[in-house]
Amino acid sequence: MPEHGYIVRESLEVIQQALDLIFGRFSAIDSARAFIRNDENRTILDAIYLRMQMISQKIDRIEHAKPEFFKEHHIDVTNLKSINRHIELNYDELDYELIFDICKNVLPQFQKELKTIQL
Repeated sequence: MPEHGYIVRESLEVIQQALDLIFGRFSAIDSARAFIRNDENRTILDAIYLRMQMISQKIDRIEHAKPEFFKEHHIDVTNLKSINRHIELNYDELDYELIFDICKNVLPQFQKELKTIQL
């Protein structure tokens, strides 16, 4: 059981670091179309997407180690996971509007909910 606690803590730390990086990069983006305005912003889009994948993988790792973890903490990750799965399956058609919406609306709430967790 202690190993599960380590996996959860480590995964939550990685998720928080990824969120911090996403929000730092996203701060330069003022609209969905800004992602495709130039090569630099396309690179930001790709970097954000990679961090979102990392978050999804860490959520899966937490759920594998402790299946009821998010439910116990009243955090619904279903929407976030399904969005990430959709993006993974359709990367060649990466939807910059969807990524913008996730960064603006979904991830801030997720981060807020994570901050309520006491380990």
